[in-house]
Amino acid sequence: MIEQGYLQRNINRSVRVRTIKNKNTKEGLLTVKGPSHDRGISRYEFETKISFGDAVDLLKLCDLPLIKKTRYHYNYKGFLWEIDEFHKENDGLLIAEIE
Repeated sequence: MIEQGYLQRNINRSVRVRTIKNKNTKEGLLTVKGPSHDRGISRYEFETKISFGDAVDLLKLCDLPLIKKTRYHYNYKGFLWEIDEFHKENDGLLIAEIE
């Protein structure tokens, strides 16, 4: 289960906090994303691991509602798809992308 929130979100940058809980692991991530490049296909992204406890605390500072989702990985013809199934306020939404 992934829970994420945004500390800052605007056209030039976003700062995201994420907790990830799996069967045997808990981790926290802090991500900073810059503006999209010319065609909008890619953008600068910096991501670093933080403690799970720090991530839980930072989520309390984020804009609401927080995003809750389950992520699935699917290999198809040499491509790794990430498929997100959203819960709570976004229940029923599915997004699939190739990283």
